[in-house]
Amino acid sequence: LLSESSKSNVKNDTLSKTDVDLNINLDYGEVEVRISQFMVLMSDPLQMRSLYHEDVLKVNEGNDLLLSCRVRGRPTPLISWYVNQTEIKYPWRLETGRGIIQKSRYLSKLQLSNVHPTDNANYTCLAENVNGHIRKSVKVIVKATTTLPPPTTTTLATTELTTASVHPCHNYCHRGHCYIIDGNPYCRCDPQYLGEHCE
Repeated sequence: LLSESSKSNVKNDTLSKTDVDLNINLDYGEVEVRISQFMVLMSDPLQMRSLYHEDVLKVNEGNDLLLSCRVRGRPTPLISWYVNQTEIKYPWRLETGRGIIQKSRYLSKLQLSNVHPTDNANYTCLAENVNGHIRKSVKVIVKATTTLPPPTTTTLATTELTTASVHPCHNYCHRGHCYIIDGNPYCRCDPQYLGEHCE
């Protein structure tokens, strides 16, 4: 007479299975029991949603930025963030409003509060496990806000007339932002525009 029984248990991406073999020989009065246990590491391919529906994300200076990285895969992947190939290791801090927010094993968020042009960079989420790795990136462009000084007035001695002078940046940059450096206007062009006046 030969009988078999088995029991399986799934925990933490690992399948544990126990087999019991029972062999009874009535002719010789012998009973043989064999118990074997083995573990199988369950595996699913890594998947990751895009950080943004486009390759470039534009945000106005002073706004808050929140990037979400949602992944799938077995074994549970390790999620990390990078800015221009440098790993971000600090968790979210209340005093700065910046850092990594780990929501679950499969969801991680990166928050940057009060962004400014120095935050212009490529941001990457990397997920990896024994099966390999997968990454998604987005280029963040912070659009600087420019405040023009109030128009100055010039008094003409000969006619004693007061007129508003035209600001040097007036209509100087066609597709960009104008800055005054040493009294001279300069353009910082929007993406895809070049030239002295961002034509």
